[in-house]
Amino acid sequence: MSIQLRIALFSCPVVIALGLVGCSSDGTAGGVAKPLSVEQRSTRAAEVVKVDVRAQADNFVALQTLPRARCHLYSEERPAEGTELGSADDGMVVFQFTPELADKTAYSNLDCQDSTGAIAKYSIELRSRSDVPALTAPKPKGRIRPPLSGDPNALTQAQLHALGFPSRPDHVKNPDRYKRWLDLASKPMTIVSPSAGITRSQRFASWTPNWAGVEVTANSGTTYLGAYGQWYIPNVLKTAQNKDSGLASWVGIYGVESGIWQAGTDTNIYWNNGYQADTYAWYEFIDKSGPCCLAQPITLTYPLAVKDEVYFELALTDLDGNLSITGNDDTQYLCALYVNLTQGWQSDWQATTIAEQVANWRYYKGDYSTPIDTTLNGQKVGLIAERQNNLPRFLPAAYFIDGYTMDQNGSWTWFGDSSYDRILMKNFTTNNILATTGYNNISGYFAFQVNWWNYY
Repeated sequence: MSIQLRIALFSCPVVIALGLVGCSSDGTAGGVAKPLSVEQRSTRAAEVVKVDVRAQADNFVALQTLPRARCHLYSEERPAEGTELGSADDGMVVFQFTPELADKTAYSNLDCQDSTGAIAKYSIELRSRSDVPALTAPKPKGRIRPPLSGDPNALTQAQLHALGFPSRPDHVKNPDRYKRWLDLASKPMTIVSPSAGITRSQRFASWTPNWAGVEVTANSGTTYLGAYGQWYIPNVLKTAQNKDSGLASWVGIYGVESGIWQAGTDTNIYWNNGYQADTYAWYEFIDKSGPCCLAQPITLTYPLAVKDEVYFELALTDLDGNLSITGNDDTQYLCALYVNLTQGWQSDWQATTIAEQVANWRYYKGDYSTPIDTTLNGQKVGLIAERQNNLPRFLPAAYFIDGYTMDQNGSWTWFGDSSYDRILMKNFTTNNILATTGYNNISGYFAFQVNWWNYY
C-alpha cells in the first residue's frame, strides 16, 4: 500500500493542518503509525545502546530511530507498561531521565514502528554516574519569528496569525492582557514544525472524577470562539519514590451537549531505577457522545520539561481565518497555537477540521460504523488539571494555571472576572475530595491554584 503524507494549507489564517496523514488505496485515512503487537516486539532483535547520565539530575536522552514513528519505552520488568513516544521527521526521539543514585544501571527497551510497518528495537542501558555532565535537551531548529515591529495595533488579527503571533487583545478593554501579549510579541521565537507521524490513544473519552479547575459559561447572546491558557508544567518527579506519576493540564472550548476542542500538556512519569518522563504538547477534538477522537501532538521534535512555562491559544474560524462557529465538519476550523516561553520556541498556528479528526479516529480504531455527533457550540470554556484515571497518580501539592476567554467580538475576559464554576475532583467510592481549586496572586497577576488533598 502506498502511503503519502497529506499536508494541506488553510487560512487559520495561514496554517498547516495535521489531520489525516495519508490515504490508503480504498480512500480511507492512512499513514498513522500504530503500536507494535506483542508478537512484533518479541520476534525482532534489539540494537544495544549505552548512555552515561548524570546521577540525581534531569537528563534528556536523545536517540535516532525511524522518522515519524510511534515508540513504546518500557522496562524489562514491566513490558506492558511504560510511556508512548513519537519520533520527529529526522527520526529523533527524546525522553527525560532522572536517576536516583550513582553507579546504577537502568535497563529500558524502546520499540518503534512507522506508518509503513518498519520496526526498530533498542535495548538501552542508562548508566548513572556522578562524574559526567547532565545530558541537555536538543536546541530547537526552525525559522526565526522576529519581534513585532512598528505600531503593534496596525496589523489585523489575520495578519498577526499569518506571522505566527497570538491574537491581540484590545489595549483599552483588556490592558493587562494586552501588556502580556505585547511582551510576548516583542521577543523573537523559533518556530518549530510539528510532526504528524504519531497519534496517541484517546485521552479523555469519558467523564470521570479526575478533573480539577474552573469552568466559565457564556451569557445569553455570547459565544466563545477563543480561549487562552498559561501554566508552568508542574514537577511531578520525586513526589513519591518508586511510583509512577502523571498530570495533564489543558484549556478547552465546549458546551452543554457539545464536543470539546482542547489543547494542553501531559507529563507521564515511569519508575525504572529513576524517573523516566515523557512530556508533550497535544490537541484533540472529542465528540459529545465520547467515542472520538485522538490526541494529536503539536510537536514531537523538541522535548518539553517540567517547570517550563507554556502558553496555549485556541480559536474557531472559517476558511478565511475569521472567528466563526458556523459551517459544517469540513469548513469549521479548529485552530491551536503553542508557545514554550521558557525555551523560546513555538508552533505555527495549527488547524484541523472535525471531519479530519473523525477520519483519523476511524482509521486508527478500524471503526467505520459508530455514529459520531460532532456538535461544537462554544458555550463553555474550561481550564483543567487532570490526572489519569487508571492508576493512582502522585502529584504536586499545588500548582497554578491561568486563562482567558474570547467572545465572538474578539473581547478577552479573565476567568476570575467571569462568573466561573469551580470543578472539584472527588473519589465517588470513598467520598474523598482529591483536589480543589481557588485563585491566588503570583508574579503580579491572578491565577488559579489547584490543590491536591488525596490521591485515592
